[in-house]
Amino acid sequence: VALREGSGEERFCEVVNSGCVVKAEAYFRIFGGGVTDVED
Repeated sequence: VALREGSGEERFCEVVNSGCVVKAEAYFRIFGGGVTDVED
């Protein structure tokens, strides 16, 4: 799993190399109340 900073509070997570999980990516936001999905 690779984690990168996005803009502001946004973060980016990517499954890079796994034998049993297909390559995937997701954006999420970390803030004082927890973790949420980033709205498009």
